[in-house]
Amino acid sequence: MKFFEFIFLKRKLEQDKDNIVNNLEKTKARNRPVWLVLFPEGTVISDEARQKSKNYAAKLNMDDLKFTLLPRTTGLKLCKDTLGNSIEWLYDLTVGYPGIEPGENPEDVMTMKRIFCDSQGPRQIHIHIRRYRVDSLPTDTEEFTEWLLARWIEKDKRMIHFNKHGTFPELSDLDNERWLGHHRTIKVKLQLQHVLKECFGYWLYSLFYIPLILLIRYLFIYFHTTYFT
Repeated sequence: MKFFEFIFLKRKLEQDKDNIVNNLEKTKARNRPVWLVLFPEGTVISDEARQKSKNYAAKLNMDDLKFTLLPRTTGLKLCKDTLGNSIEWLYDLTVGYPGIEPGENPEDVMTMKRIFCDSQGPRQIHIHIRRYRVDSLPTDTEEFTEWLLARWIEKDKRMIHFNKHGTFPELSDLDNERWLGHHRTIKVKLQLQHVLKECFGYWLYSLFYIPLILLIRYLFIYFHTTYFT
């Protein structure tokens, strides 16, 4: 995780803000392409997380969602504002996979043991992708919060459709036309047959490349700090 520059958080904004901003400022200063992966919900679905989502919904005077957790705005907006015009697009991914019944928590069904030891993970993963130009998004905090909540309401409707039909809907009245953006629905069939064995094989194979990758990273940092700063 350190190698891929994960930003480790304490889940308290007053303690995490400087850490987030400093890491993103360093990333922006390199002037290189970057992917920042962020989960605005902050966690996976569980009984405890569902209750927190219900409490948050009550605070916002709205109904809780059925298949997703309500997102929190602060972290995403902080990242967006910090990266500024160094990023062009914000991608919205909705992931669904068969085998989860309504009312079940995915982490209780698709356990690590079931996936890696019993090779009984999902055989298909459906990914609904939409993207938005960052410069088209609201800059006001309240408006951005409303925008993000509206996207999650749409996302929950997609999950309702997915659980009923086994696939995400195409463009329809589920989507707000103002924020239609670019969209694709991708259906991926997994090829792993013996997950634990094959993942171990990939990991073992990758060991031979780690010294080379570390050397390249060291040389890049050395030349960057020596000749370009």
